[in-house]
Amino acid sequence: MEKPMILNPLAAHVRFSADRMLPEHQWRDHLAKFLESIARRCEASGPSVIGHIKALALFDDHRYLRASVVSSRHPADLEGKPPGEFRQMEITLNVLVYGLERSVIESLVAEAGIEIEQSFGGSIQLSPGNKGLRTDFI
Repeated sequence: MEKPMILNPLAAHVRFSADRMLPEHQWRDHLAKFLESIARRCEASGPSVIGHIKALALFDDHRYLRASVVSSRHPADLEGKPPGEFRQMEITLNVLVYGLERSVIESLVAEAGIEIEQSFGGSIQLSPGNKGLRTDFI
């Protein structure tokens, strides 16, 4: 008999910070790569099913950027119109993956954060939306 896949959802607030103003298309690219990295890491960590990995950034003047991934085999879906240039972006991150322990998911999100930090030269900080999430990437 197969072991049932349990759901251990993860919610967190993530702050991306750059050392200079970056155009909207670069922020879109960083956010997409972050979610896609989380998806790849989840799927590589053992039997699992991604329900969704979503991020939402809200800006002034009713602007937003929303991103979603449901598989590592598909690129992130992004929508919204953030400001033209900005230095910092705060997102709400929700990771719903069946079959992985929460501690594993937390580690995978942290590893994806480190990967993205290195690729864009900025910093990423996590604040737990739930107890126990690692809050530093460095």
